[in-house]
Amino acid sequence: MLRQKLFKDFFKNKKNLEIRNQLIELHLPLLKKLAYHFKYYPKVLTKEDLYQEGILGLIKALNNYQDLGYDFIAYATPTIKKATHLQFPKKQTNYRPKTKLYL
Repeated sequence: MLRQKLFKDFFKNKKNLEIRNQLIELHLPLLKKLAYHFKYYPKVLTKEDLYQEGILGLIKALNNYQDLGYDFIAYATPTIKKATHLQFPKKQTNYRPKTKLYL
């Protein structure tokens, strides 16, 4: 009930940061579940890094969501996963220089 009211108020004025922050806090359990669900991730990343990127994905999902009859969680889950997956190649520091063996 509270979630639906917050979404209605947020759709009226998407620049209202107080309502957006309440929606973010309301969806933090989903974010924790998704961010801490990764079994394999690069060693240079911590789970907190994934959690922070998930928050950015959640904010992006909130800003782009339109109420077309489906649940916000169904829209936000792939957006959050994409935000966390995009960090994998960026943070890897494995550098393999090209080497040729001249014999």
